[in-house]
Amino acid sequence: MTKAKIMMWAEFTYKLAIGELDRGVELRKIGISGMETLFKNRGWTAQQLFTRGDPTYRGEQDFRNFAFGSLLHLVEDSFSLSHTERDEPSGAKCNAVPEQYKPGKILTFHTYINQDKRKHADADKQNALSIHLAEKEPNAVDVGKTLKTYYEQKRPWDEVRQYLECVFELADPTAKAGPGEEFLAD
Repeated sequence: MTKAKIMMWAEFTYKLAIGELDRGVELRKIGISGMETLFKNRGWTAQQLFTRGDPTYRGEQDFRNFAFGSLLHLVEDSFSLSHTERDEPSGAKCNAVPEQYKPGKILTFHTYINQDKRKHADADKQNALSIHLAEKEPNAVDVGKTLKTYYEQKRPWDEVRQYLECVFELADPTAKAGPGEEFLAD
């Protein structure tokens, strides 16, 4: 269920970023499975969701970059221990995108609910990510670079989806999300 929501959000932000979705469309009418449920009682547009009245990112390219940044943030969080536990990368390549290496499979998703807020924040700090970046490849930056190339080339969502299916590959699709043992309050 968590992965399905991640893929829903990834599709939404990527299609906004490349201009396939108009920022004025109502979120519940976008045609991406799950969005109608998530935003069923709101008539928000993508622009209202992202800018919340702030005109800073209302220029066309600024808005697209903002949407793409949301996708990059999603990917970055998937490499943070406060959000996920990943296995070590195996050195294998993605099945559907053989020119790309697989990150470690996701063992579990961590939920913010029932996490100690301080422990979550400590794991999200730059030095925690720096340690991860120094030790494991492909890492969040490697994945971000690949996505940036897709974005700049306006590659179709189906190509990007295949890559993200590899990035978010689950070790056990039946594993339940939870706070993560190391993030429980003392």
